[in-house]
Amino acid sequence: MKFKSICLIFIISFQVSFSQETILSQEYLEMEIVQKAIKQYSCRASLNTIMKSFKSGSDYIYFMKKKIKDMGMPEDLLYLSLVESSFNIEATSRSGARGLWQFMLNSIEPHNIFFDQWVDERLDFWKSTEGAMEKLAYNYKVTGDWLLAIAAYNCGLGKIVRTIEEHKENDFFKLIEIGAIPDQTAVYVPKFLAFSYICQNAKQFPDFRVSFPRIEWERIELDHSIDIRLLAQKADLSVDYIKIGNKELKGYITPPSRDNYYLKVQKRDRKIIQKIINKHSSELYKKKEYIVQSGDTLFSIAKKEGITVEILLKTNKNIDYKKISPGDILFIPIFADKEEETNSEENKYVIKEGDTLWSIAQKFNVTIEEIMNQNNLTVDDILIIGAVIEIPRKR
Repeated sequence: MKFKSICLIFIISFQVSFSQETILSQEYLEMEIVQKAIKQYSCRASLNTIMKSFKSGSDYIYFMKKKIKDMGMPEDLLYLSLVESSFNIEATSRSGARGLWQFMLNSIEPHNIFFDQWVDERLDFWKSTEGAMEKLAYNYKVTGDWLLAIAAYNCGLGKIVRTIEEHKENDFFKLIEIGAIPDQTAVYVPKFLAFSYICQNAKQFPDFRVSFPRIEWERIELDHSIDIRLLAQKADLSVDYIKIGNKELKGYITPPSRDNYYLKVQKRDRKIIQKIINKHSSELYKKKEYIVQSGDTLFSIAKKEGITVEILLKTNKNIDYKKISPGDILFIPIFADKEEETNSEENKYVIKEGDTLWSIAQKFNVTIEEIMNQNNLTVDDILIIGAVIEIPRKR
């Protein structure tokens, strides 16, 4: 039977068995608002959209599903990402939320998710999935109910707690009936339940199937910055292939000032990539020689070259920072090239020699405060040549 472009009129009794590992229950399926949501999202157009979403997130869905289970969370929370981002890792909302789980910048700090000149880890599928589960687990601990925990993910935990206290009620559907739940959230939770039902019972819908490949990911901890283009060359892989696992990178350089950056690679590639990193460590970033001059200090050299002393020391591990002398040769990492400077995205800017927050603000007709807020910077942060910052869009 072929679907028309209108939604199905359900003749389904919703008699389905659910495991204890899922949030969806027979009780929820009997709620009129949930049945309406299922009818709405089971029309041909919506089913096609869901299948496209699974294709869009095919690189990450197996990992997400397994991570959710491994963290002891209800397995159908996977479909909350379908609601949030359509499994699009680069999804960006009008309010600025980003990634598979749509984190706002002001909500990332408790979850080990970083945002700086080098990365936007809201696009890190590994960290964002862990962060979302941590957030939902805490919501559940506070509210004692999964639907309220999911509602809190949408409108804020504080809002839900105040609503429960004000109305002396902790039943999500009763709170909807009395108009205590924000309109958007009153749609959001039934949509999640509908997606959960549809995806777990795909065979009930003609010409509809949800599937994804079993792609296993592993992490390699880096103790210094690398250029993934050079890594790709040595591994005989495409840069785009490596970037699939590391969408959080704003360019091609892993963060130079961090000790805990993890490069994510497919399990099948782990051995060869780990071997290349171990064996050719010093060849995985561009660098130039610097001959120490009279009067030089590590601080003055770093400032002159647009890097930090920490990066300088990491690149030259054998030097004694107290005893550099004229004529000594240091290696200076290069984090930018002409390709990056000319081909950056419209609202991205690659830091160049001589740049300051003031000069960049003047160039793009924005304020220093707007640049700092957009990039989580402070006035004391050093702008490293080759780093990528976002330029606030003019309203």
